[in-house]
Amino acid sequence: MVDWLRKPYPFLYERLSVRAGVAVFVTVFVFLFLVIFKPFDIDKAMRVNMYLGALFYGLTSGITVLLAGSAMIWLFPKVFTDKGWTIGKEMFCTNLILVSATISNTFLGYYMECSPENAGWDSFWLSFYLAFIRTYAVGIFPVTVLIAISYSIFLKRNLAKAFENNKKLDARPESKDPEIADKIITIVSPSNNNDFSFRLNDLLFIMADGNYVEFHMESENTVKREIKRNTLRHIESQLSEYDFLFRSHRAYLVNLKKVVHSSGNAQGYELKLTKTEHTVPVSRRNLGRFDTLIKPQ
Repeated sequence: MVDWLRKPYPFLYERLSVRAGVAVFVTVFVFLFLVIFKPFDIDKAMRVNMYLGALFYGLTSGITVLLAGSAMIWLFPKVFTDKGWTIGKEMFCTNLILVSATISNTFLGYYMECSPENAGWDSFWLSFYLAFIRTYAVGIFPVTVLIAISYSIFLKRNLAKAFENNKKLDARPESKDPEIADKIITIVSPSNNNDFSFRLNDLLFIMADGNYVEFHMESENTVKREIKRNTLRHIESQLSEYDFLFRSHRAYLVNLKKVVHSSGNAQGYELKLTKTEHTVPVSRRNLGRFDTLIKPQ
């Protein structure tokens, strides 16, 4: 179980459009679920019209999902990211969102169901209990099942694609372009004394780390690393004419000519390069472009 929780999992909530889509789905799902199934005799408990109450619960749940997910990313950007994201972290994030929805529905239920004007703490804790049963206890099981199913789908798809890409990698002839082999590139930095020149054919990958970047270069039979103050976006714009330099991830720019193997996981691909044990990730949003670029030349 612990090993399963540690397996890589795609962080799906990074984009606002995805969070908004999930919020809309939750709103519609909760509304239809309450209207169709009327769980726990909720239609009898409500002091408002059933359809109006179901809409309130749906909107409250959807808005809470959107706000809770956005707040976690805004408050802890280095934690809630695809880097090192796992099934366990996805479950933790899901539990936080469900707890947030439970609290929101507690206050809504307090005013819509069991709270006459002079009600006190007994009514409030009853609302919390009902919200916990309806929101958290009911929601955690299907969410867990969906995470397990989506993990299997992502993993199976990416493993199959990685297998096909390895066939393409094995079929590529060795590059013998002398212009590329001897090309000297100078990367200009906005900071003083941080310009960097290198032979293009020696570049393995460039990795962003905060306000700095690491150039990983071939050097005879070893790999050397140069750290400069710069941004990956600024560097990418200076290398845009070379289509084999691929922005595989928001933190990585990789030389596709140096890729020797790809392996798949639920997050995407991991690329093995010549002469280094450091693997380079391909994020979920860049998988299609990588599949297109990796082809026999």
